[in-house]
Amino acid sequence: MGLSLLHQKYAALVTLLLLFWVIVNFLSTVGRANSHVGSLTGSKLDLEDARYRYYIVCDAGSTGTRLYVYYMQNDFENVVNEHADDSGEDTLTLKYYRGDKVKPGLSSFAGNPQGLIPYLKPLFDHAVDFIPEDALPFTQAFIRATAGMRLLEKENIKICAGIIIEVTMLQFGSVQRMYLDG
Repeated sequence: MGLSLLHQKYAALVTLLLLFWVIVNFLSTVGRANSHVGSLTGSKLDLEDARYRYYIVCDAGSTGTRLYVYYMQNDFENVVNEHADDSGEDTLTLKYYRGDKVKPGLSSFAGNPQGLIPYLKPLFDHAVDFIPEDALPFTQAFIRATAGMRLLEKENIKICAGIIIEVTMLQFGSVQRMYLDG
């Protein structure tokens, strides 16, 4: 059963907003990347040496949660100069990997917030399989919740948010969450 045209437009809009958010976040951290991330213990890799930067975006909607992994070359200034188009405008190539989708939506866990752990873990395990191990500590994860969270009571939202961070912080450098109106 296909999605209605309205649902397709909504999904496209949410995806564009998430993409915009990742790009803005990347641009805002370019200048300060080395100020807050040091070398990994026992590893020669640090953020400056990494070839790609990875961002995980979870679109947590009312019917399910889909995971996307966005990645781009880490050396922003050189990437822009290499990829300037004929118009003289700088360009940046952002690639993405579409991960799995899990159902039902987050609101289904109102009475069982601990159920979020087995619900979200397969998504993030899938991302870990895609992202190189030495890049995981530098990977940022974003949880963007829409109707699924609006349907929950405030206390359950706090519990769910804590569990989401607990699941993701075990593997990734930082996690940010936002609840979108809509």
